[in-house]
Amino acid sequence: SYTPSQWASEIKMAAAQGIDAFALNLGYDTWQAGQVQSAYDVAAANGFKMLLSFDMTVLGCGDGNIVRSNVNKYSDHPAQLKDNGGKAIVTTFDGGNCKSSGEWQSELGGSRFVPAFFNDLNSASLKSLYPVAGGDLLWGGAWPKFDEPISWSEDSFRISRNGLNRGAGDLYITTVAPWFFTHYGSKNFIWHNDDHLWNNRWEDLVQHRGQVDAVEIVSWNDYGESTYIGPVGRGQPGSEAWVNGFDHRAFLEMTGYHASAFKSGSWPSITSDKIFIYGRPHGVNDQASGDSLSRPERFNWVSDKLWVVLFSTGSGSLTVTQGSSSSMTQVKAGVNKISIPLGVASSVTAVLRRGGNQVFEFTAPISFGHSPKTYNFNVNAARDFYLFINALEQHNGARLQKLENLQTVACDIHNVQYLVPGRPVEHVKLLTEYRSWPLRNWDEGKWQAVFGTIQRSTATIKTLDGIHLAKLKPQPSARVLETLVSKFSALEKLSLVLEMLEAILDIVPIIAKLEYLGTISVLFDLREASQKLLGITWYEAR
Repeated sequence: SYTPSQWASEIKMAAAQGIDAFALNLGYDTWQAGQVQSAYDVAAANGFKMLLSFDMTVLGCGDGNIVRSNVNKYSDHPAQLKDNGGKAIVTTFDGGNCKSSGEWQSELGGSRFVPAFFNDLNSASLKSLYPVAGGDLLWGGAWPKFDEPISWSEDSFRISRNGLNRGAGDLYITTVAPWFFTHYGSKNFIWHNDDHLWNNRWEDLVQHRGQVDAVEIVSWNDYGESTYIGPVGRGQPGSEAWVNGFDHRAFLEMTGYHASAFKSGSWPSITSDKIFIYGRPHGVNDQASGDSLSRPERFNWVSDKLWVVLFSTGSGSLTVTQGSSSSMTQVKAGVNKISIPLGVASSVTAVLRRGGNQVFEFTAPISFGHSPKTYNFNVNAARDFYLFINALEQHNGARLQKLENLQTVACDIHNVQYLVPGRPVEHVKLLTEYRSWPLRNWDEGKWQAVFGTIQRSTATIKTLDGIHLAKLKPQPSARVLETLVSKFSALEKLSLVLEMLEAILDIVPIIAKLEYLGTISVLFDLREASQKLLGITWYEAR
């Protein structure tokens, strides 16, 4: 559950990208009442808006009390989203054929009702079926319904059949989403997410902005269906297997650019080079070794491609490397949408060059292979750390000075590339089991990628804390350390985690090559090696 401070943090995060309100999906759960109150109150304190969205797949059709009581309670709340006439906007998820228009009217009072009904409008318009409707929300418009790129066709049909009178204040709201994948026993399917779905849908929305009153992003935090663009939080609905480690905030950080264009009708100028990369973890046709469920329905509606979006200030060349394969693309000023076949790799590196000079090198923690234990058709989306710097600057002003004096970094190992390259970092602490993600799949290649990222600091690295070799056997551990010694010869302090006692015999002569080393800490993690032994013991020598 959200605390008020978490509501405040995520409201500010959303507002910074041009998002004006959150729609609160409301059902029966008893904890929801307190969360709705907290959300509205924190939103009011931060100049943000909220609206109620009643989930009619959960609420009973005959129970109008939840709808009526919440509408009455929040319609005049200072954080309530209202139309231009001052009516509170209320929406739903489904609910068509659930109640009569009169029943809805009695529960909604004078609200502007914009339902997401899934009625077939081929024979009758939405307004003729439900005169109470003061608008129409096309919830499913964010994804193609066939194996093809997104288009405006579904919106066009809906607009022609809903019977709205926008001149009299009726609202047409449609949707945009970055992805969709769910993997439960009760629902296990995917939509067509390829072809730069997020960017192309936004471009359609900007092109047709005269026909649309508002856009709903699906979603901020629906982890179960992989549509989230906000940070991954706790309290997931059993979706950890396909969500943990799969960041979607790259989509959030592209939102401001598109939202600005939708609101104003003009695309913002691109004043800095920014890159976003996303991809799935295994092949479409790969067989999972330990999944009780089958591949998702429509699994072949996605392809084994890496998706790249480059916001470029000018022409140049972008080289993307995955393992042993590289691909170079000529880019232009503006938004460049690039797709590349996914290759087996533990990370992806992108290098932008312009006029013979390197503009940036960015390593994304996106891995791809062909031996999944369970099916995961979600994407990991990486974004350039400088977007984070820019966001911090907006909140801290000149005091931040682009972290020019940052010397010590402690971070999740999967996100080290956001904090270290190009900074004067001297001390790095790696959190190798952040959120209980053991490094069970780590190999030499992944460690070398991390070392290469850290080495791109503008300062000499003096401290490396948290080099976790517990999952590697002695000889691979020795080879990883050989790489480390070659890259960080000026190390003064080193912290290691080992699982196998015999590994110490291989690493001692390697570590001895670090002539400036003053402190070494070794954690012997023997929990998996033998529960009968010492457990965990620290040894420190100076």
